[in-house]
Amino acid sequence: MVKANEKRFALVRDADGLVVNTCVWDGVTPWNDLPPGINDIECPAYVGPGWRYVGGEWLPPEPPPEPPPE
Repeated sequence: MVKANEKRFALVRDADGLVVNTCVWDGVTPWNDLPPGINDIECPAYVGPGWRYVGGEWLPPEPPPEPPPE
């Protein structure tokens, strides 16, 4: 559960906007540096790995492809 002074952040890959992980952070306490090419962006609770952040919008993951007919 997110406490009042904490916020959810998505760890977003710069190259394609893919959310690779999420975390809860107070936005102040120092933490380890992010890997190159990853940014932290505050996000709503429903965003998780597999989502994308494109043009300032959160996009859900693509649905899996339909299985081929038998």
